[in-house]
Amino acid sequence: MKNKKLLIVMGIITAIIIGAIGFRTAYDPDPRPIVRIGVSLPLTGGVAFVGQPAREAAQMALDKWEQRDTRFRYQLIFEDDMFDVRRTAMAGNRLINRYRVRALLGVWNISNSQFRELAHRHDIVFMSCGWGHNTSDGQLVFNNQTPHDEHARAFTTIVRDKWRASRVAFVGQISSGDFAIRDDVLESFTKNNINVVFNESAQYGETDYRMLIQQIRAANPQGLVIIMAPAELQIFMRQWFAAGMNIPITTVDYFVGTEDPSIFNGMYMVTSSFGTPIFKEMFYGHTGRIVNSDCIAPLYDNIDILIYAFENADTIPGEIPSSEAVADIIRNINNWRGAMVENVSVRPDGRIFSPAGIARIENGTAVQLR
Repeated sequence: MKNKKLLIVMGIITAIIIGAIGFRTAYDPDPRPIVRIGVSLPLTGGVAFVGQPAREAAQMALDKWEQRDTRFRYQLIFEDDMFDVRRTAMAGNRLINRYRVRALLGVWNISNSQFRELAHRHDIVFMSCGWGHNTSDGQLVFNNQTPHDEHARAFTTIVRDKWRASRVAFVGQISSGDFAIRDDVLESFTKNNINVVFNESAQYGETDYRMLIQQIRAANPQGLVIIMAPAELQIFMRQWFAAGMNIPITTVDYFVGTEDPSIFNGMYMVTSSFGTPIFKEMFYGHTGRIVNSDCIAPLYDNIDILIYAFENADTIPGEIPSSEAVADIIRNINNWRGAMVENVSVRPDGRIFSPAGIARIENGTAVQLR
């Protein structure tokens, strides 16, 4: 009799356990904690040509990890900042306060200037791809972008060796990123006896450059170094040609972002690292797009490195690791096989190094020089 009662009790317990397992399977099929990663990009507006492929690169990196057996689940949450300061600030706060993201990612200095402070205030990791001074600190903030001293070296090579010039004009735009590049470029020019006879900055959104062009003409330079976003650069060039100017021009990356890059045929351009040949081929095969910006491969790498860091950071089983533990893994990345460069290493100040190059525009396409 006792054995019969025991069997009944055991049967009831077994049924409860099976039922509980079935309930959990039906309503919580994957018990792993979710790590939400916020990504702010210009998905619409004038620079959506960068934001949209960057989004696809981020998703590619996540797809790679979803094929593996990981400790955590990962979710990318995208916000459209339209390359606007106010919208970028709103995007960052929404990602943190509404979605409770454990990390922030963005492109260019507009997100860097907004998110650095947010990262430290809310104790989360921020990884960017932007120009500017103080774009990383090696604590919670990391920047994956070709450094300005590399751009300066390439600009100096173009002016000194390609143009054989000693007198140049410099035009930039009013932003922390452009100022940072300008500072390093002008320092390199001074060291190499290149005289800057004209130095001016224009506002973003400006449409009338005729007076500026006449001032450049009056300075009588042998060439022009211009760092101007593609939309404004296109307008500037129409007015430049209309004024009959014919001295050589160079920029960093932006020729290929204009509506008609063929107007720059024959001109040299400094290029940030756009990614390895393997990544470019993989990206084209996955999306049907070419890598058209210096922040597509870095965003892929940033997602890849970030997930690797979450997976390998010390933590209590079943809990998401702290931002400090994640950042500690990132700081020790060395010889990582990356999309940006073949061997990625993180400097102590949080910068991820990649070299600048020089391209020549041929038939509207940037042809990299060796």
